[in-house]
Amino acid sequence: MKIVFNPLTGNFETLYDIQTSIGLLFNLPCDETVYSGAVVRINQNGVILNAIADSPENSNVLGIVESKASDTICNVRLFGVSKDIFNGLDVSKQYYLSNTVAGGLTDIVPSSNNQIKVIVGIPLDDKRMFVVKSERQIIQFQYVESGSIDLGSGTTGDLSIDTGDRTNDSTVVDQGLRVIEGI
Repeated sequence: MKIVFNPLTGNFETLYDIQTSIGLLFNLPCDETVYSGAVVRINQNGVILNAIADSPENSNVLGIVESKASDTICNVRLFGVSKDIFNGLDVSKQYYLSNTVAGGLTDIVPSSNNQIKVIVGIPLDDKRMFVVKSERQIIQFQYVESGSIDLGSGTTGDLSIDTGDRTNDSTVVDQGLRVIEGI
């Protein structure tokens, strides 16, 4: 931040470093377990906690911790380009909130029943990420053989699935219907 004189207005004005201030929240209270590079959420008391994709509450991603001023004060990147805080990011992958490591990232696309999918960002190189958190989605499978299925908005449809022997058919993944819903 700089204070400069603007000759057009005749006033002193504050200039901010655009690359570091836009999309970044400064000096937030955070839990001691939060670490630089962690994917985080905020609780009802305004404290930053590690996020994890194990429930709708714990997966409400705010951003990533870009730095910590102390054990309990952190700066959180909401969106945009992070500092060099990661190691070994793969630019050919997209990163998601982990469902096993609090604050962690994974490049494995959540696809199992009842998993929560949250895109956190896209690497620019092996150390920096463009933070672009997505809407949370819960992945749900509905298995039916035939009958009526709810298609949303009160609409139903008839469904019939061949349930013949598929033990030797490597192209059949499952005989159900995959539904992805936003949280």
